[in-house]
Amino acid sequence: MKKNLRLTSEKKSPLIVGVLSTKHGLSVLARSKLPCEVVELRLDHLFQDGATFEEIQSALLKKKHPTIVTARHTSEGGVHRWQPGERASLLHKLLPSAEYFDIELSTMREMRILRSQFPKTPLILSAHFFEHTPADDELATLLERMLAKKPDIIKIACRCNSSSDLGRLAVLQYLNRDLPLSLMAMGELGCISRTMLPRLGARLVYGWLDQPTAPGQPSARELRTQIP
Repeated sequence: MKKNLRLTSEKKSPLIVGVLSTKHGLSVLARSKLPCEVVELRLDHLFQDGATFEEIQSALLKKKHPTIVTARHTSEGGVHRWQPGERASLLHKLLPSAEYFDIELSTMREMRILRSQFPKTPLILSAHFFEHTPADDELATLLERMLAKKPDIIKIACRCNSSSDLGRLAVLQYLNRDLPLSLMAMGELGCISRTMLPRLGARLVYGWLDQPTAPGQPSARELRTQIP
C-alpha cells in the first residue's frame, strides 16, 4: 500500500473519504472497489459498537485503500469516553498500519507526542461546531491558528442554520482555495455543502460507508455520483 496518495497536491480535484463506524463495517476495508479514494476509521464509534483493538488491527492489515484513523474526542463529536492517555496510545499502535491520522485542534496538546513519533505520517487537523457557524472573524482566526500548527490538511465542519451560513463557508473556501483546506456543513445543508464546497477548492469530502456519523452527512456512494 503506497503511503503517498495525495491529500494535497497541485491537482485540486477533491478526494472522497468513506467513513466506517460500525463493527460489522470493518469487513468493507478488504474490498478492492469502494465509492471513495480514502477510508476513515472512526475509532470512537467502533469501540462504542463493541469492536476490539485486535479486530480493528486485523481489518487494517487487510485494507485495500489508504486509511485515516480518527479517535474523536467527545468534545468534538466523539461517542466513546476515552480514559486519559487512551487515544494517544491507541493511535500509536494503529498508525503503523494507516496512512493518515486526524487530531482536533482543541486536543492537540494532549496528542502532540504523535507528531514526534510519526513525523512522516500526514496529519489532518480538525475543528467542529455542532450548533452554529462561527462569525467570519472567528473563522479567520481559527484558520490562522490551525495553519500555524503546519498540518498537511485542515478540516473545519460547522452546523449551517441558514443559507447565509453556508454562503459564508463558501466564500471562505473559495478565498483560500490554494490552501490545504476542507470546509463542510452539517445539518439540513450538509448534503449541499458536500457537493458545492469541493467545487470551490475543498480537498476532502466525507460520506458514510456503513452509517452516518454527522448530521446531514450523505453516503460515499451518493457523493461518487455527484463529484467527478
